[in-house]
Amino acid sequence: MTTRAREPTVLLVDDDMDVTRTLALSLRREPIRVLTSNHARAALAMLESDEIDVVVSDENMPEMNGSELLARIRVDHPDVVRVLLTGGNDMRSAASAVNDGGVFRFLLKPCKPSLLLSTLNEAIAFRNSLPIDKARLGRELDEALAQLWLAHQPIFGRDGQIEGNELLLRSSAPSFRGPEWMLNAAATLERSPLLERAIGAEVARMAENLHTGMIFVNVDPAALSREALFDPFAHVAHRIVLEITERDAVGDKDHVTTRIEQLRTRGFRIAVDDLGSGYAGLNAVVDLSPDIIKLDMQLVRGVDTSFVKQRLVASICSAAKDLGILVVAEGIEREEEQRAVLAAGVDFLQGYHLGRPSMSPLRAPLFEPVSEPVPASPAQ
Repeated sequence: MTTRAREPTVLLVDDDMDVTRTLALSLRREPIRVLTSNHARAALAMLESDEIDVVVSDENMPEMNGSELLARIRVDHPDVVRVLLTGGNDMRSAASAVNDGGVFRFLLKPCKPSLLLSTLNEAIAFRNSLPIDKARLGRELDEALAQLWLAHQPIFGRDGQIEGNELLLRSSAPSFRGPEWMLNAAATLERSPLLERAIGAEVARMAENLHTGMIFVNVDPAALSREALFDPFAHVAHRIVLEITERDAVGDKDHVTTRIEQLRTRGFRIAVDDLGSGYAGLNAVVDLSPDIIKLDMQLVRGVDTSFVKQRLVASICSAAKDLGILVVAEGIEREEEQRAVLAAGVDFLQGYHLGRPSMSPLRAPLFEPVSEPVPASPAQ
C-alpha cells in the first residue's frame, strides 16, 4: 500500500467494443496501463475514481459525443491530456474539440498502432511536463487522509473457509481517485511516511477486528527501509503477509532481499504478488524465497477454457508444493475459473466471484468445496 513507480494510464473511449479491444491489444506490450470504456458517462466516472493521464475518445458516440466528453474533462480534470479519435471529416466537430475540449491531437480512423503509440508517448511526455499544483494536491491528500479506510477482500481455502483478508486502500473523500493516486500524491509531496503511518495504524485496528486469519498488506521496496508502515502492527507480525509485486522485486535486489530477511525474522511472512504478469517471471521467487505466491489474474482469467493456462497453473502449483510455497489464485470471476484452479492445485482463492472488497469483513464461507477435476481443454 505504498508508492511504486506508476505506469502512465490511458483511457480509451469508444461505443464500439471491438475498437477499444483492438486498440488495447495493440498496446499490450507497451509500458502503459490501458483502461477502456464504451460509454462516455462511464468514462467520466472512471476519471473520478482513478488516476488517468491521457483520454483517447471517439467523436461519434450516443448520448454524449467525443467533443462534449473532452470538454467536460477539460473542466473537471484539466491535467488529463485529451486526444480525439474520429472517422469523419466534420469540421464543426473538429472546431468544437479544439475550442471546447482543448484536444492535444486528432487521430483519424482507422488508426495505425504505430501512430497511436507515438501520439500516446507524446501526450504522456506533455502530461509529465505540466507543473504540479502542490497546494491543491496537498489539500486533496489531507482530505483523503482524514477519511482513509481499508477495504477487506476475503481469501478462501480449498474447503470454502475464509483463511484471510487482503486489505485495500480506500478513502471516502470526494478527492480520492484510487489508491495509486493517493500513494503517488504522498510521494510527490514527500509525505509517504505520514501515509504509511496512517495505513499501518488502520492495519493494526483491522487485525483487532478480524481476530484470526492471515492479513495481506501490499508493500513495495520504497517502504521496506522505513518503519512507519510496520511499527503499528509489529505486535501481530505472525498474521501479516507482506505482498511484493514481482515487477518491484527486480529493482535493488540486494537491498530488497536483505530487508525482507530482517522482516521475516520479526515474524512477517512474504508473498510475491502478480506472479506471471510478464515482468520478472520466476526470478522474484528465486530471489525472495516467499512463503506464498499469488498468481496474476491474467493467468486465472479464462483458465477453464485455456489448456495452456491450465498447464501453467498446474506446473506452478507443483513446483510451489515441492518448495513449500502456498499458492493463491486471485481474480476469480466465474465458478468455472474457481473449479479449474482448484483442479490445478492452488491452496487459496480470491476474486469478485467469491467476495468483493467491502467495509465489513465476511465471516462465513461462501462456497462449497469442489473436489471433482475440470476436464482439460484440448490443445489448439
